[in-house]
Amino acid sequence: MELKENTRILLIGDSITDAGRKEDVDALGWGYVRLIHDYLLLSCQDKSVEVINRGVGGDRIIDLEKRWQEDVLLLQPIGFLFQ
Repeated sequence: MELKENTRILLIGDSITDAGRKEDVDALGWGYVRLIHDYLLLSCQDKSVEVINRGVGGDRIIDLEKRWQEDVLLLQPIGFLFQ
């Protein structure tokens, strides 16, 4: 997929996605979300890609459903990646 200017990518899930995002100044954590961000930062420098981490450790599908509107839909990402 070719990314367009000002693309917003949102990743949502449980602790594997969270990976310490609340302790990270960039709110990305230190897991795969950070790796995706860093890769896109280097490979798409001219696109201004935004990566958002909405992982919550311990979340279950019922918890995800409760926060879907606020954590996903209101942020208007271009696509969804689930773990």
